[in-house]
Amino acid sequence: MVELNRHAERELDKLSDAVLQRIVERLRALGENPFPRGSKKLRGGHGYRLRVGDDRVLHEVFKLDRRIVVYAVGHRPDVYR
Repeated sequence: MVELNRHAERELDKLSDAVLQRIVERLRALGENPFPRGSKKLRGGHGYRLRVGDDRVLHEVFKLDRRIVVYAVGHRPDVYR
């Protein structure tokens, strides 16, 4: 199950329809495979990043609960701040 925190929801609201559609498709796929090809573990934390064009989806995988929490979505240089 993929969950979005409040910050990620607000960031999704700011995106254009085309970008939003691509990210939603990747989030659905993320629910089926929490470690898709191209997903990278972030340094210094427990999170992962998923690249969607020039945008990034930062998320954490909780294996025992079988859930994924998305905590940031945005353009590459901005999402890591």
